Amino acid sequence: MDRPLAGSVGIVTGASRGLGRAFAIDLAQAGAALMLVARSADDLESTAETVRSHGVGCETVIGDVRDDALAARVIGRTVDTLGPPTLLVNNAGIAQLGALADITVEEWWDVLSVNLRAPMVWIKAVLPTMRAQGRGRIINVSSPGSAAPLPYISSYATAKAGLSQLTACVAPELTADGIVVVAIGPAALTDMTRALWETDGLPPAAQAQFKQFFTADPDRLMRLSLDLFRCVATGGADHLSGHYLGQHPGGFDTPESIAARTAAT
Repeated sequence: MDRPLAGSVGIVTGASRGLGRAFAIDLAQAGAALMLVARSADDLESTAETVRSHGVGCETVIGDVRDDALAARVIGRTVDTLGPPTLLVNNAGIAQLGALADITVEEWWDVLSVNLRAPMVWIKAVLPTMRAQGRGRIINVSSPGSAAPLPYISSYATAKAGLSQLTACVAPELTADGIVVVAIGPAALTDMTRALWETDGLPPAAQAQFKQFFTADPDRLMRLSLDLFRCVATGGADHLSGHYLGQHPGGFDTPESIAARTAAT
């Protein structure tokens, strides 16, 4: 069995369901021991059971990434129970659907708190541990919406654009420490994406557009998203630290296309 991450330790936020669950299971299949973080205890334990079935260590912490103290607590527990983490997956995210005129400032800003502020806090929290080891990978789960307008999801698109830019800004600061930071833009069918066409607040034309994109070939989108994640998690994109990779207007970045790109691009 190919287990390129055997002996490594990772942290995944938002790991209870959707892409977070899929990413955690993929890391376990690759051999990584995992600390999983989410708000839903039952769903998180279900993910943990599947992770453990692949013969790796797995611990869980129930908490909200908006709690700044959670990051330091989780990293400390990870070191104590599994070992120093060399991989952080900033996956936790939320979306607020609706026209800007129809949502409150607090609702809009809360999305940035989860999708942008929290990843920054978790990056800062894990840096001392990664620096002490002289290596690490940080994967920020961004979105195709970081590079294209998404009407009726402005807070989400703004947060993800900020996350991709944070990735680009922080990566050069960490090169000398052996730490890679990459943003990925998956495009897979999840509870969050399904809500895009099941919410009454969106115009019918927007609902139809989202539904067509995500349901035309959902198996392909999930396969591409997981192929991309595995490539980045196992070092296939280390030479592209600071970049956004994934779904974009020109297509979908594949491991083959990523391998062909150089650090000069």
